[in-house]
Amino acid sequence: PSTTSSATTEEESPAGPPLNFTILDMSSRTFTVTWSPPDPFLRYGVIISYSLTCEEIEGGHVPPSYPRMFTVPPIYNATVDELRPFTDYKCSLIAINSAGNSDPTTDTSITDEDAPESYPREFTIEAIELRSLTFLWK
Repeated sequence: PSTTSSATTEEESPAGPPLNFTILDMSSRTFTVTWSPPDPFLRYGVIISYSLTCEEIEGGHVPPSYPRMFTVPPIYNATVDELRPFTDYKCSLIAINSAGNSDPTTDTSITDEDAPESYPREFTIEAIELRSLTFLWK
């Protein structure tokens, strides 16, 4: 008679990051990020959640409510909001299993321009000449 045996190894931290991480559908104050799970051969266990972090590239301002956690069943996109217009952002995503975290995958993007939030302050006119004016404001 033949015997069959099986063994299960313990989970290890994922060896591969989430795949196809992309920032898209940008506006002046929001954008969407999308991704796919890590390579199945590099998950080393069951992915139970993803952690998304976004911050300004210069200044390091982090939008409210970040980092954000997304649990599985599969959610492979998120809307990032409360952003500043015409600002460069870097977003990072990690996959998490019971043993630990994957390396991050990152993408960068710039939000669209928007109308000014207020009128110019300290508006003055200087150097009045016959055919030209100089305007100064803050």
